[in-house]
Amino acid sequence: MVYKSMLFGPVGRQVEVPWPDSGMGSDNNLTTETTSLLSGEQAVYRAPLTYKSYNMSWKGGSTKLQPLLDVHSGVYGRGPYYISDPLAAAQGANLLPAKWSASHLLSHVGNGWGSPQVSSQLVTPERLQVKFTGNVDDPDYFPRPIVVPVVPKQPLYFALWGTRTGTASVAVYKYTASTDSWSAPVAYVPTLSNDAPWNIVTQAEADAGDIQAVKIAPYLPGTDELVLQHMDLATNDYRYYTPYTFGFDPSLYPSTTLYPGMTLYPSGPDNVMFRSGKGTGPVQFTGNIGGKIDSVVIDRIGLSMDIQEVSKDPNN
Repeated sequence: MVYKSMLFGPVGRQVEVPWPDSGMGSDNNLTTETTSLLSGEQAVYRAPLTYKSYNMSWKGGSTKLQPLLDVHSGVYGRGPYYISDPLAAAQGANLLPAKWSASHLLSHVGNGWGSPQVSSQLVTPERLQVKFTGNVDDPDYFPRPIVVPVVPKQPLYFALWGTRTGTASVAVYKYTASTDSWSAPVAYVPTLSNDAPWNIVTQAEADAGDIQAVKIAPYLPGTDELVLQHMDLATNDYRYYTPYTFGFDPSLYPSTTLYPGMTLYPSGPDNVMFRSGKGTGPVQFTGNIGGKIDSVVIDRIGLSMDIQEVSKDPNN
């Protein structure tokens, strides 16, 4: 796997395709609705969640781009599909989408599961948290878990901030390609401190290549309570993602200042930073792949496609 490539396709059937080399557009989309009031004032409704969309373009040989056409043609299933960026992982990005890393946004994802209540907190940069309260009539597991493909040859570390009562937790499953199955869930308990993250996919497992994705789902049995503040899923330990490690000027990050999605941890060694979720959930094609033949003689074509992040995921 080279870092000039990305992985694209369904869980367990992702194929390696080149990163767009002739252009890529990216949008973080927000749904709004403006209402004109009789008083002459304006009211704007802002949806609580955003979604990403991409336009990607390539120029290259037909053999090099054929895997992309195969995904679009349904060779690997109808989707939705996943994009994996090995370079972003190597640079220490939080692989979770924003609505999972800033966990209070999950209050808008689960269709009322756990009677979510959002309140303030002072532990993480978001300064908001969500409390889920169990109901015997609700399913024990979050109805829309998140699936994140494993980056080839890279381990995964998981950190979780919050509290719980009883046996409430966050469950993690691992997908094994050789058996085409998900493992039994392993429960992880949120804390309020900068503890060492859990190594949920070891280096040995990553090297073997059989575990190809993880699935994360809050677990809430009976009438237990689960409070979630922030989640971090990455190929390295979040405690070592610091402005010093990545060459930033430390003076730009005073401990009293909050920046969007990240802050210097007030008490950790080397001024630990929280990481915003930069991942993208499942995506789907929103139209045709358009293209043209640039040169028959040297077998060179140009392709362009549009994809959009979606909420429906067959792995859930």
